[in-house]
Amino acid sequence: MTLVGSGTRGSSRPWLKWTVTALLIGIVVGPLLARLFIGEVARYRGQEMHPALDDGDWILIDHQNEPERGDIVLVDGDPRPIVRRVVSVTGQATPSPPSPNGTPSPTAQAVFVPEGKIFLRCERSKLCVGSQGIGLVDSSRVRGIITGRWSPPLGQ
Repeated sequence: MTLVGSGTRGSSRPWLKWTVTALLIGIVVGPLLARLFIGEVARYRGQEMHPALDDGDWILIDHQNEPERGDIVLVDGDPRPIVRRVVSVTGQATPSPPSPNGTPSPTAQAVFVPEGKIFLRCERSKLCVGSQGIGLVDSSRVRGIITGRWSPPLGQ
């Protein structure tokens, strides 16, 4: 007597086993490959980089390339990552530091950025405080370059 459905289980559908396996591998490996080759997507929160970035923008972060002058970068901060614009990189001159009243100081001289450092600034310096706003930072603290942004419609 033969029962319905008896026999070797799954032998009539080997494609199903391969499909499920491929799908599971894709779910695990896909995001890792996307982050490696495309970048990471994150949500920007803050007003200090306006108008380059607005609060709530979705940003694409490239982890592969070295920052250049003018790039907007994600930097390890304390206690959370910060986003700033690159003003100068190794070997380039920094802008003259401002005088205490905020105007360019006529006696200040530009300083060249040393090896392994970059000079960052905030778009809206009045919203940035201390080292969070401007200054020399170790290049190793740069987590990535902001290569794209998407602003969601108002109210979202």
